[in-house]
Amino acid sequence: MSTQILQIQRLIAGPVGAGATLLFDSTVISAGNMTYDNVTGLVSLNEPGTYEVHWWVATQSSVSGVGVGFELFTSQEAVILGNSPAKIGEVVGMGLIKVETAPATVGLRNSGGGMIYDSAAMPVKASLAVIGQENRTETSMTCFAMRQLANLLEQMITAYGSSTWSVFMNTLPSYSGQPIDLYQAPGAAGPWFLRLLDGGGSYQALALGNLNAVYPGEGTVWDPAFTFLPLPEPVPEGCDADAAFGVVSYVPVGTDLSMNMGPNVSASGRVYRNEPGVLVLSDDDGNTPIVVSSLRIARLLTTSDPLSFLSGRSTEKAALPKIEVLPVKG
Repeated sequence: MSTQILQIQRLIAGPVGAGATLLFDSTVISAGNMTYDNVTGLVSLNEPGTYEVHWWVATQSSVSGVGVGFELFTSQEAVILGNSPAKIGEVVGMGLIKVETAPATVGLRNSGGGMIYDSAAMPVKASLAVIGQENRTETSMTCFAMRQLANLLEQMITAYGSSTWSVFMNTLPSYSGQPIDLYQAPGAAGPWFLRLLDGGGSYQALALGNLNAVYPGEGTVWDPAFTFLPLPEPVPEGCDADAAFGVVSYVPVGTDLSMNMGPNVSASGRVYRNEPGVLVLSDDDGNTPIVVSSLRIARLLTTSDPLSFLSGRSTEKAALPKIEVLPVKG
């Protein structure tokens, strides 16, 4: 949700009994998905989020022997008290309410133990304002790119689970084996390891954050039903976001290229899919796709300037993509 605002006022004077909900009769501003019921005195918070509530009441007298008090109360059983030892004056309070499951309600009631009379001389007897913000944690592009890769790998494990995969990292050899699953630690927001069963029967756990590219093996064909994650809101910003969007913009689908990832991995082919965080090389029919973690790309090479209109996109049929570990030069 975007920022939500509601401010209501009490203009008509009248006594408020012990335990009674204070009623407001005028709306100053209302923007967003909050509603006020002037019969029950309750504000409905209709979306999950964190709500900041500010209120004040101008009092003239009270039959209570211990001053005056009001409390915010919610349908979530939260109670936030505000009070004053003076019976004449202004009672002020505020509270933060976190709504996980909407809708929820909040109201303001007399908690002073006796009848309270508001100030008849004041044009505004009381006011209550609510400001709501969505509960959200901003995601960096680096984390989103890893989630994007993990999302695609999970689908590929289902589609190509019987194939022998080759996984390329910033180490001299590539790693091969039959995919098992993605491992996610208890309580973690996402997986970290791609697990393979290699030819010797050993279990390999390869860190997604250090993964350059994955080749799912001969005979594999891209499944058009594969889906990509939408960008989070707010859209990530920063240097890693600049890098991810730069790859998407610079080499769109249909561009023939070669690339280097780290010191020793080289790949070439036609861009088949290009989403923030993940680039896929393949021929025109999706054969033997190579999935690249785009934030790991160090160098892109094209035979013509990609910034010239259609210059990098060939009209010839694409060849199968290639990926290899470059030999170490002595």
